[in-house]
Order: sequence, then structure tokens, then C-alpha cells
Amino acid sequence: MRIAIVGGGISGTSAALHAVRKNYQVSLFEASKDIGGKVRSFFDSQSGENIDNGQHALMGAYTEFLNICNLLATYRYIYEPKKLSIAFASPGNPIATLEQKIFKGKYGTLLGLFDFQAIDKYSKYHIIKLFTKLMFLNINSLDTCFDFLNNQKQTKQAIKYFWEPLILAVMNASIYDAPASILITVMKQAFLGNSYESKLLLPNVAIDNLIKPIGEYLNARNGKLHLSEAVQSIEKSRDKFLIDTSKDNYEFDKVIISVPPRRIQKILLIKSKLQDQIDILSEQMEYSPIISAYLWYDQYVDIPEIVAMTDTKTQWIFNRSKIIKEEKGKYPFSLTCTISAASEIEKLSNNEIVNLMHSEISSCFPQMKLAKLENSKVIRERNATPLFTKSNIKLRPKNLTDIPGLVIAGDWTDTGLPATIEGAALSGRLAAESL
Repeated sequence: MRIAIVGGGISGTSAALHAVRKNYQVSLFEASKDIGGKVRSFFDSQSGENIDNGQHALMGAYTEFLNICNLLATYRYIYEPKKLSIAFASPGNPIATLEQKIFKGKYGTLLGLFDFQAIDKYSKYHIIKLFTKLMFLNINSLDTCFDFLNNQKQTKQAIKYFWEPLILAVMNASIYDAPASILITVMKQAFLGNSYESKLLLPNVAIDNLIKPIGEYLNARNGKLHLSEAVQSIEKSRDKFLIDTSKDNYEFDKVIISVPPRRIQKILLIKSKLQDQIDILSEQMEYSPIISAYLWYDQYVDIPEIVAMTDTKTQWIFNRSKIIKEEKGKYPFSLTCTISAASEIEKLSNNEIVNLMHSEISSCFPQMKLAKLENSKVIRERNATPLFTKSNIKLRPKNLTDIPGLVIAGDWTDTGLPATIEGAALSGRLAAESL
């Protein structure tokens, strides 16, 4: 049976892997010259390094995406710290570290909270109480994260210094917009999972190396990767799908569409309820930007691998010099900084963003003032993720459609997860299983 998969992002890659393992003859179409979609890397000539389009962090609970890495034999490119350890920094305050204590997994995380100095004992008590409740109960919530946390008696301090950095990183949305149902799912799967699931994992090479072997994998199993070949239309004649691309015309038995809703509107020419669904979703769905910056310095400065920032516009810092294992470029020290839900910061120029980040980092780590900022690169992902809210989350569609033989995939479909790498990988598997 011949299967077309339209879109070579993570969901399309996942769908292709699972479909070809079911002995389908798979053709994976990607409009650009590279696989990966929103997850991509490129060579930066000024620094002499391969860099990603922002810092991509994984967790041990990302079972679907890590399965892709295992199938493609690329798991060796993932850096695996021995335990969860995150430094929390704010200007003028001592660094507070949240790390697993004695035990690995959820019990180590809960014990680590007792020693977490950024918040008081009363706040810790209510965080641990909520964690315990989530471990043993199925909680369904229609609230925003802010309302849910308030209802669960989380203090202002706990929300500001613990929950908010977490929600911004995982959901790329403000706590006033993000649905609590997704937060609950993530907390139960990751931070309250077993010792492996609760690990924070980071690619230690350019992230596209994790999925680059997909072409070879498909070729070895009677499949094919079509790069730089954009699908222009999808029609149906009797029981066959007719696909026109920028290079050729094809006929397939079944199709998985793994592109954003607005792209589906342009290429799907089959009258259906799916079209109406996509029209409504495209009209109501907004997107949330992420701004990342790479900062290169003239000398090494010893700061933690992973830092959550509070009371600053900069939200997360990753010490690339401790994480990346590829051959280094011309600078001895580099950081990646990220700002999620960055609509406000997006108005600033690149120089203003870099100066802001450098200043905020120096205010938290005075030793940074000894290093000279030599080079920088700002990356703006304006449509980084769909902005799921309490009101639009119910519009997320299932993989199955009313068109026999056609299913959809993407981080925007109804996986119960945020629009992350893992959500995309899960949707791809579900789509392949729905064929």
C-alpha cells in the first residue's frame, strides 16, 4: 500500500517511521531542503559553529521522540545529566538550586524542594501538597494555569519563582492563558515520573543530527524522502489520492497531512468537514513567539548548565560550553538564552535584545562582567507554537478525519500535550496507527 506523508517536521518524521515499520510503501514530502520543520539547525559563519533555531530541551518522559532517536540510532547525541538540577537566579539574590536529592525521580524532586531556597516553607508545603495530589488523583481542570494554581492554594511566591518559569518553558504561554489541563498532564508524565522520565535531556550536537538519518532509514525499507518538493494540491479520484507537487504528479492509497492548518487550507481540495474544521481553527488559533539568542564571549565563565531566570525578561540560560560536544568554533565560551511568549520583546531590535540579556545575566552572575561579549545571534520564531488557551483548546482536532484514507498529524492536533517536540512525535505515531 502506497502512503504519502506531507510535511517533514517531527510529526511527519514520526508518522513515516511508524508507517514504514508497518510495511507500507512510504513517500515523505518536505518543501524545504532539510528535514525537521520547526526543529532545525544551521551553520553560523561568524562563530564557526552549527547552531539550532533556539535551545531545544527534552525530558526522559519524551518517550515518542526518544523512540525516534533510538530507531535512527541517534540517541548517542543526547546529553543526559545524572539528575535533575536547575539553578534559579534573580538580580541581587543568591543562586537557588532545585535538584533531586538522595533518590532519583519524583521522590528525589520532592525532597529537593525542601532545600530549594528561592521560596519559603509555606510555599514549599503547598507545592509538595499539590505534587502529591497529582501523583494519586486524576484531576480534570477547565481553568487557566493561574486560576488552577490559585484554587490549589499556591502562594504568589510559589507561582512567580517556581510555576511560572516552568509553564513558560513547557507551554510557551502566559500562566493567564495556558490551560491547566495540559500542565497537569506534563507534571504527571515528566516531573512526577520515574527516575528516567524526570530527567532533563539536551542535544549535545546540532539538533537536526537527531533526525537526519530518516532518508536512509526509509530507503532501506522501500520508502523515499522527497526534499525540496512542495505539495501543491491533494485531490481524490474514486479510491485514490492525487497529489501534485512542485516536481511531479503522484497517486497514493492513503495520505497523512502533517503541516500547519493554514497550509492545509491551501493544498487540500477535497470538500469535507475537515475543511470546515480547519477554517474555524485557523481563524481562532493564534501563535506564540519564542526569541532565542546565542552569546559568545572571549573567556570561559563558570556558571551552571541550566538556569531559570526570574525578575528578568530573560527566562532561561543554557551554558553551551558545558553541554555541546561538537568541535568548538572560534570563541571559548557561549550561552543560549530564551524568552518564551515573547510578544512584548519581539518589538525590540536585535541589539536591544542582546544588550538586555547580557545585562540581566551579569546582574545575576557578577563574574560575567569579566568576560567580553564578542558576538551574538538573535533568532526570532514568530510562530513557534500554537497558543492554546482555555477557549480554543477544544478546537484541537483528532487524527482521524471524515475523508476515508486521510489522517492529519502535528503538534496542534489533540494529543493532550503542549505543542512540543514530544506532542508532534506522538501525533505522528497516532496518525500512522490510524491508517
